[in-house]
Amino acid sequence: MKTNGFKQDDALGFCANPKYENKMVLGHTPIIGSGAIVPPSSNFELSELPMIQIWASASDVVNNNYVSIESLVQMIKERELDSQIISLRQLNIKAIECKDKELKGELMKEYKTIKNKLPLITFSSYLKDYRDENHLYHYTGLIVLDVDLKENPTLPLRIKTLKRNISDCPNTFLMFDSPRGEGYGLKIVVRISLNSEIILCNKELKKELDNSKRKELINTIKDFHYQAHQRIREYYSNKFDLEIDKGAKNFQGVCFLSGDIKLLINPNSSFFNIVWAKRKKEVIIYNSYDFNYSTTSNTEILEGILKDFTKNCGGRNDATFAIAMQSKHYNISENEILSFVMNKWGDNDFDQKEALRAIRNGFKYNPYFQYSFNANNNKNR
Repeated sequence: MKTNGFKQDDALGFCANPKYENKMVLGHTPIIGSGAIVPPSSNFELSELPMIQIWASASDVVNNNYVSIESLVQMIKERELDSQIISLRQLNIKAIECKDKELKGELMKEYKTIKNKLPLITFSSYLKDYRDENHLYHYTGLIVLDVDLKENPTLPLRIKTLKRNISDCPNTFLMFDSPRGEGYGLKIVVRISLNSEIILCNKELKKELDNSKRKELINTIKDFHYQAHQRIREYYSNKFDLEIDKGAKNFQGVCFLSGDIKLLINPNSSFFNIVWAKRKKEVIIYNSYDFNYSTTSNTEILEGILKDFTKNCGGRNDATFAIAMQSKHYNISENEILSFVMNKWGDNDFDQKEALRAIRNGFKYNPYFQYSFNANNNKNR
């Protein structure tokens, strides 16, 4: 299943054109700022570029494959005319122009349904066999920045100039339109230098380790990634007058496989150097409760878990996952958890289907710390 490139008969339903595998199509060096593909210089080894892990869809956390950067570039170019991408962009325009709130919500729901069927890239990480943080075995040092219309309402008006300016930035490695289309979303990928501690973490993660050791290594990488993402986000925000989505800081580097025939790639982009001060490990102190589990409602338990276990989550998906992982200990059903989280933060861009997937993933794991409401109640341990 895991090879260096997709085959035409691959069961995942997406593939790279074999004639582009392991080679870059070269031509005359483009004008700086043109947004065209920048060919590598004669002293650059294409083999130095990392492989990219792609998953069959957002809802498929198992089926994945690896492709070269060259193949990824060609896939994105060819997907400009993909039927899913075309449908998404048509729905996006309809939703933007729609004045009816209810109809707009239906359009966005349909948009999200189609989008979740797109292949998913984890730019920043390689995950072994299953897409969650516990299966990390390599951190790539690729940082994804997400520029969205919601935070940048003038984006359609300035997209041409913006793309030229970003392409001139020596740190820009990849840049392409999001599934929404040109002017409605932009993805920027930047390479960072990995320090000796992160390189060692990558080496150690490939070994057979107990859960506590793996958790320690992964937390080190997460801390490095979050600080790196913040520095690069601030740099691009200030340099190009942009609001960049803070929610895209997840260390997996998740990004939908989009279509953009005019994408930019600069294999010679400069590495972004990060001054990293590792944060001291916090001693987690959980609240104690004097009420009895047998007389406590499930809603009260969920509120307690929400308060103590979701402080450092990277978004609604992570928080829902954390709540479910704790809640299963108290025999709280997925429907009760679903109702709880939807009341807290349900929206068009976080619907019941997505929440339920996070809940079911949470049910698969045992927490590192178990929440206890009543230490004298055996049922509650």
